Amino acid sequence: MFFMASFASAQSQVVAQPRDLIEISFSSDSQFSGRFRVTESGSIQVPGLGAVNVITRNVAQIETALLNVMRERLGHVDSLVVRITADKHSGIAVGGAVSKPVILRRATGVKVTDLAQTVSLLEFADPSKAQITDVKGWGASAKYSVRPGDRISVPVKVSLGSLTVVGGVAQPGVVDLKSGMTLKDALTGVGGVSSKGDPSRVFIVRDIVLGPFDLTKDGGVIVRAGDSIRVDLKASVPLVTITGLVRDPKNLEWTDQLTLFRAIEEAKGLLDKRVTIRVYSTTNRSKKKMQFKYSDIESGKQKDFGLEPGDVVEVSAK
Repeated sequence: MFFMASFASAQSQVVAQPRDLIEISFSSDSQFSGRFRVTESGSIQVPGLGAVNVITRNVAQIETALLNVMRERLGHVDSLVVRITADKHSGIAVGGAVSKPVILRRATGVKVTDLAQTVSLLEFADPSKAQITDVKGWGASAKYSVRPGDRISVPVKVSLGSLTVVGGVAQPGVVDLKSGMTLKDALTGVGGVSSKGDPSRVFIVRDIVLGPFDLTKDGGVIVRAGDSIRVDLKASVPLVTITGLVRDPKNLEWTDQLTLFRAIEEAKGLLDKRVTIRVYSTTNRSKKKMQFKYSDIESGKQKDFGLEPGDVVEVSAK
């Protein structure tokens, strides 16, 4: 009894995908029973009942859909049992941090950690932490070789946190925090101080601004998640930084014509449209931080606006 309850609970979490098989057993109207393959459009064709949409529905939702169709077309209902199953012709569903969810048909035996060769993973995907379940709802590790009917969800990379480095550095951007990371380590992660940067005027922005630090003396200062590190310039060149999930993170020389949309364009666009954009100032502590989804821009909810010297445009996965 425990095994049956566990199995039922596990499969209740599984949803139907294209190429799956749906097993239906009616109690009285057995002529409607059988195994039906889910089409690419997400339905099954049950003789006598017609097309029933099952895509992304679990067993309970499929049962409800079948009973609704039976009630509408035959005027009565019957008790039934539904199972989602797979055979060698079933697909392997891959979702999560991928450029587009896909159904693979020829990936049997491929390890999840090798999926990058089969599907287009986003830059911030972590296939080593992928979550795998089969059509029965049982899970497996990322070292598992996939089989028809498996579901794979690829998560984004998880780290101890991150910090942003801007100003006079070679490649301004976001650095993943590591245990014991120092100021010097963080700057090394962005290519070091540039020819325009002043290594004796490095600031850490937390709740307050700490510094200036001199790298030759203070390179061992420990940094922490959420810090912003700013390297002042030797010359008073006003800059705006765009960093994160853009194709070309960089410092932009500020002009009164520089807007958010223009900064994204100068950075050669976004790596993915499912991002959050934050705009804040490293020099004006009274300036309110802005945060919005890129979808707000596409829908017209968020309008373009001018940037100011010292602003940072940070594009992240969440």
